[in-house]
Amino acid sequence: MLDKIVITGGGTGGHLKVAQVFMNEFYKRGYKPIYIGSKNGQDKQWFEQERKLQKALFLDSKGVVNKNFWGKIKALVQIVKLSMYCNEIFDKLKVTKVISVGGYSAAPATFGAIMTSGCKLYIHEQNSRMGKLNSLTSRFATELFSSYDLHSRVRDYPVDAKFFDEARIRKSVKTIIFLGGSQGAKSINNFALKVAPQLTAMGISIIHQTGKDDLKRVSEKYQTMKIQADVFDFCNNIEQ
Repeated sequence: MLDKIVITGGGTGGHLKVAQVFMNEFYKRGYKPIYIGSKNGQDKQWFEQERKLQKALFLDSKGVVNKNFWGKIKALVQIVKLSMYCNEIFDKLKVTKVISVGGYSAAPATFGAIMTSGCKLYIHEQNSRMGKLNSLTSRFATELFSSYDLHSRVRDYPVDAKFFDEARIRKSVKTIIFLGGSQGAKSINNFALKVAPQLTAMGISIIHQTGKDDLKRVSEKYQTMKIQADVFDFCNNIEQ
């Protein structure tokens, strides 16, 4: 009998892409995992219509950081309620493993896994500095995976197999792409704008993912510099 596996986490592309890679790998091995995310981030955009999942659940979970005192209390109360709900689901469906990729939308299922007897929690940390949720829950995990943790049994970063299929050896650099995640990164955007004239002078084309909030500013800067760059906010299928 196959294990019942839950993948949880998201909110932003950095977490969601890792969740997607796990889903694809499990599917290739004969599993159709369950995904649990949030209604309030990008999670539905990524997984609502995904056929490789047994089901996808989107809960009304919200982040705790960057809120005032009462906002934090309200978010924490909601996480407690949703964690109990996840615990009920895991008991009912006999879930045996939960893989958290972090982000605020992972909180209910992560705590639900801790509360569920016979359910093992695995955590993947993508960042060099561990996020607050993973810092709090890692002590309860069966295993923590991180490229930055010397004690991690698996340090390889999850990468979709299709990127290896498209891999090639380059004899020269013709194009450079700047990526700052689904929300963008202003420091990366500013660096790209700074070096863009030099790259253009070298005959190198520029592809630039800015994030939604900085798209207008960055696009206008390229126009001012009269540089033809492929500029967009975010794309799920960047390899295409």
